[in-house]
Amino acid sequence: MCQGRQSCRRLSQSDLDAAKRRPNSCVITIDGRAYDVANFLCRHPGGALALENCRGQDASVQFSMYHPELVRKFLPTYCIGQIEPCELDDNVNEADNQPFSCGDVKHQQQQSPIVRDYFALRDKFHRMGLFQTKPTWELGLVLRILCLLAASVACVLCPPESAWPIRVVLAACILGIYLQQLAFVGHDLGHTAVTHNRLTDHRLAAFLGNALLGISIGWWKLNHNVHHLVTNSVTDDPDIQHMPLLAITDEFFSSPISTFYDGKRKPFFRLLMRVQHLVFYPVMCVARFTCTFAPTST
Repeated sequence: MCQGRQSCRRLSQSDLDAAKRRPNSCVITIDGRAYDVANFLCRHPGGALALENCRGQDASVQFSMYHPELVRKFLPTYCIGQIEPCELDDNVNEADNQPFSCGDVKHQQQQSPIVRDYFALRDKFHRMGLFQTKPTWELGLVLRILCLLAASVACVLCPPESAWPIRVVLAACILGIYLQQLAFVGHDLGHTAVTHNRLTDHRLAAFLGNALLGISIGWWKLNHNVHHLVTNSVTDDPDIQHMPLLAITDEFFSSPISTFYDGKRKPFFRLLMRVQHLVFYPVMCVARFTCTFAPTST
């Protein structure tokens, strides 16, 4: 039910198009209702760019995929009207799965085989209980991972001195396993998939990620949420933006803009790409530090 500034107002397609064109607006549609979320962009837990990528589109599927039902109680605040029913061609978007201009999740499920299969698989996993987590198991996992950190430190500090080079190499290997395993836990916390409480998982992620892993959970969420919305999009997905040092596809040469980092490709990028096979391993040696300092560049 719309209970926003224009309660239960009926919007025609022309009204909706006009609302989308208004300056400083960010209109999205969810389940047949239009919402202007411009004032919510900076407060969106998933980051402003996650909403920006849905600007002017039907975000019914995205909303249903990434939000629990309890979040729906916040929607009426931003509702600007109910969209009038419109005729949709049964063949529209079936091939390319692009967002609809009107409709709801159920209709999109009927139209898109990919969306339909996704929701069917998700419902099956829910029935199987695969999304249920055990906090005690997660706690045990974190303790085991911290033991790896302790073992790595012990390898460096403990005698004998004569075996110091071997111990340093062993410590580095153990530390690498520690970092990778802790990153998996941080990933689940960032997705609110451990306690299923957003604030609790965020605080735990801030401790494990920021303090013990050296990665800002706030920066990670901004990147990763957009990544899930526009996965492997050359211009929009920040998780594959490694320019100018690395290009994972030649499509980067024909794509001039990075929407996430708000930067244009420079002419010398192509020159650097010619030697990326030489700089790959040196770059990987310091890649961890880029995660630490990346928040200052975004």
